[in-house]
Amino acid sequence: MKRIQSYVTLVCLLVASLGAEPAPVAATDADALLSAAKAAPDAKDALKLVERAAELAPERSDLQAELGHALARRIEEVNFMQKAALAGRMLKAYRRAVELDPTNLGGWIGLAAYYTNAPAIAGGSLDEARKAAAEVEKLSPVQGRLAHARIAEKSGETQAAYDIYAELAASRPDNASLQDKLGELSEKLGRVDEARAFYEKALAIDPEREHAKKALAKLGDA
Repeated sequence: MKRIQSYVTLVCLLVASLGAEPAPVAATDADALLSAAKAAPDAKDALKLVERAAELAPERSDLQAELGHALARRIEEVNFMQKAALAGRMLKAYRRAVELDPTNLGGWIGLAAYYTNAPAIAGGSLDEARKAAAEVEKLSPVQGRLAHARIAEKSGETQAAYDIYAELAASRPDNASLQDKLGELSEKLGRVDEARAFYEKALAIDPEREHAKKALAKLGDA
């Protein structure tokens, strides 16, 4: 309840701040709005709060990256026409984040994901995704390898993606997500028994993992 009350209070702060002549603000106001955004019950409200925080501190790289993340969450809920408008803003936010701070890991991860998943008409590009993934890898080798794996999968290089996930899983045998992904890729490669083993291992680590449960059930029905 306290969390909800805090969120409501900060929403009121946001509404009040949209008046004709806003008073001077401190940097901590942007941090308060960001905290509220992270506690917001839905993506639309969270986006409004992050937008306001970024307006208050436009030179903060972290807020530009958070704006990109908030737009990424919101874009899943809107119609096709709205997606196009939000996509352009998302790309701009991530680009601005790494322009302000070339070591902003979240900004580079966001850029890599955007370029990987967006259609070409909206700026998507696997070549640009690879460049962004290389920057990610400089800052976080594990996250960089994950970004390269997603790019490989998106470009139809299933075996290459599998090899990267297997490499990561070798040093992280208790990571259910990696085991689940290896099961999915094994299926795509036609290795059904191997896929089943990976799904079973994922569920042994995390019995509530829905994707693995459904995939394993589907294999059982095949």
